Amino acid sequence: MNLSLDAQIVSSARQRNVNISRAAEDGIARATIAERERLRRLENAEAIAKADACVERHGLPFVKNGKFDGRTSKAHPRATYSFTSPS
Repeated sequence: MNLSLDAQIVSSARQRNVNISRAAEDGIARATIAERERLRRLENAEAIAKADACVERHGLPFVKNGKFDGRTSKAHPRATYSFTSPS
């Protein structure tokens, strides 16, 4: 394998005692994860849009049962909501 790095970036990293191999590996891992997520969203765009439309029409499921605490949903990251439990 051959890997080219910007000399100024490497110099700056060395001055700060950055483990260049580990930093490169971490960067490649993050880029790989980001690309996998981008492709997943692209491949599932239609289903995601349908789910978002359903939430817009009907609201989030289980809110009446107090299953949500007002933070952003992991299933619907753009959806925010608040819930006050009945007295």
